[in-house]
Amino acid sequence: MRIFIKAYSIALLIFITLEMAWLSLAAPSLYSPALDPIMAAQPNAIAGLAFFIIYPLGIAYFAILPSHWQWQRAFTKGALLGFLCYATYDLTNFATLKGWTLTIMTADLLWGAILTGLSAAITVALCNKLSPKVAIAGPH
Repeated sequence: MRIFIKAYSIALLIFITLEMAWLSLAAPSLYSPALDPIMAAQPNAIAGLAFFIIYPLGIAYFAILPSHWQWQRAFTKGALLGFLCYATYDLTNFATLKGWTLTIMTADLLWGAILTGLSAAITVALCNKLSPKVAIAGPH
């Protein structure tokens, strides 16, 4: 259980850091022009926080732990998880929202795959560096 908590904690920090960097870079040019008319004046902070807490649990459980502590496998498993999860979100929005363009859908879906893959891979690399014995003896 300690291994999972450590992996989750690191993945959480990496995921939030990378996602905030992406949003600060992509929001002004990619999202804002098309989505500002349909954005809530005040986003639901509780729902946003819930996503940032829950999603890294999935990264830890479905990508990091089954990776056998190999960062390449973690990246692949994470990228697939991210692609599937973000496809659910992006394809649903593309199907139902007028402002959700093909460009936004494609960029966001690819970003979800890259973000999740990187979060998993970097977490595994850090766990291996910080606790090599734990990583080697960890759940396979």
